[in-house]
Formats: sequence, structure tokens, C-alpha cells
Amino acid sequence: MNYSVQVIFHVYLECVLSLLTYMSKPSHKHYELWTGWAASVKKAISSRLHQQISDLYQDKKQDVFHPILIGFYGILSHKEWMDEQNPIRVIHWIEQLPVEELVDQTSLLVQKKPLPSAATLHYFRNRWVQILYEWNEQYFRQVDSQIITGLKKDALEKQKWFSLYPVEEQVEKATNGLYIQPGNGVDRVYLFPQYHSRPFNIIDYDSKNFYIGYSADPLPTAEEEPPPSLTRMTHALSDPNRLKILRFLGDKTRSFSEIAQEIGLSKSTVHHHLVALRAAGMIRVLYQKSGHDRYQLRGSFIPELAIQLQDYMKKGMG
Repeated sequence: MNYSVQVIFHVYLECVLSLLTYMSKPSHKHYELWTGWAASVKKAISSRLHQQISDLYQDKKQDVFHPILIGFYGILSHKEWMDEQNPIRVIHWIEQLPVEELVDQTSLLVQKKPLPSAATLHYFRNRWVQILYEWNEQYFRQVDSQIITGLKKDALEKQKWFSLYPVEEQVEKATNGLYIQPGNGVDRVYLFPQYHSRPFNIIDYDSKNFYIGYSADPLPTAEEEPPPSLTRMTHALSDPNRLKILRFLGDKTRSFSEIAQEIGLSKSTVHHHLVALRAAGMIRVLYQKSGHDRYQLRGSFIPELAIQLQDYMKKGMG
């Protein structure tokens, strides 16, 4: 049985992802935000908020609460919020959600038993809500409005051209290479554009559905600058080991272990190369909840690279 796909945009999701991006300090070097973004944000927010965020990130139990998915449930059950586009509305709904409902919704998310206790969920819900209120006030409200407008536009464009492709291709094209196999108990895949965690897809799921924040480029590019997608592709091809990986994939499906064994590099180095190739849309990832992903060459990148490079060079020659 095939799943269905729905594309949505709500500013709450970008608000949460911007916070998660800031929290994840070890990953800052991998994101495409401008150099010094984290330092500028730290300067803009209060030292108290920064410390609260740091303390929450270091608390290993905080991941029992899922701010994106809980917020998603609220957005999907309140269609009128799509027009309002107010993150505070969603945060307030989460804050007022009865603990019994919070436990019921979390039971859909937690793949391993036992479930966190109601008291634990209540505690971490309150911590997240407090931080989200302050984060929205001190940082997210000041985000360039072009980012929000561009993300909303991207979602609308995806909704239009999705009717042209089978559902698994819709997901693969939007995410630049992520393939969700039909069946296996998946009812629906929700896609939403996101900016702060570019060039990566943010993936979460519950017992029936996938929720994927796909990387989008909402800001206009200056004429003299190469488009972000072209920069990612040329960067990915700049390392000979990545070319070897692409050649090894060929027309076959390979596991991570097979790639690492063939290339003869450490697993951490191979992972680094695969991240760059995934970000550039050069490989297809057959995603598995178990974590045992498999990889294929995404041959469509070759003509796409030629087209983008030619278009960019023509502008300089004109």
C-alpha cells in the first residue's frame, strides 16, 4: 500500500528548527548559515536564555519531548493556524495541552518502552515552552522576512508540481535524494521547507507517519554568486574520495559498510564524505528507521550540474 504526501509550511516549525540548530553546537560547522551566525545570536539573546538552552541541550533526558512533532499535531488539528502563521499560537497550545493528551501523543512517538512518565513529560514540556517563548521574542521575530516568505513560496511550488510524480518520487525530489519505501506501515509523509538546518533534511517519525524538514533556499542569490545547489555540487566533487564513492555506487545499491570497505577509509571519514554527497543531491538514500540505510547513485545530478554550470557561466559572458 502506498503512502500519501502532504506539503505544509508553518512558521512555528522554522522557529523550533532555528532553536535546535543553535542548540546543536557540535554541528554548527556543517550548516550553511553565515560564518559567525551562532556568535551573533549569542550576542543578541540574553545570557540567561543562552544558559537555559545550554542546560536543556546537556540534559540527556530532554529528548523525551518532541517539540516539532507535538507542534505538528496541533497545526494539523487547527487548519485556521495555517493562515495566521503565528508561532506563539502553537507554543501556547502546547503549554495548555493536558498532560493526559501529551502522554497519548508521545506514545505514538516513542519506539521503545517504557514511556516517560506524565511528570517527566510535564517537566520537559514546561522547560521547552519557556525557552520557545523567549527564543521567539529575542531571536526568531527578528529573522529576515524574506526567509519566511521564501519558505512559504517554496511549499506552494512543491504542492503544484507534486501532481506530476508518484509519491515516492515527490519525496525524493523535494529532499534531493531521500527515498521512503512505500508500505512498511507508512501512511503519510509530511514535508515542510526549512532554512536554518540547510543543507540537511531533518527527519522524524511516529508509528504511522514521517515528518521531513527538507532543505530549501528561500533567499534570492546575487547575480554574480553561484546558486547554492551549484556550490554544493562543485564542493562535493572537489575531493577524489567522493568521486571514488560515486563510481563505486555505479548502478548498484550499497550499504555503508560496503562503501567504507571499498574506499579504505575510516568510518567517520566515509560518513563525512557521504554527508557532502547527500547534501549535494548526488546519492539516493534508501532510508530505514532501523538506521541501516542503503545508498545509490543519483544519476540525475550529472545533467543538472551541467545545466546549472552552463547557466551560471552564460550570465558572466553576457
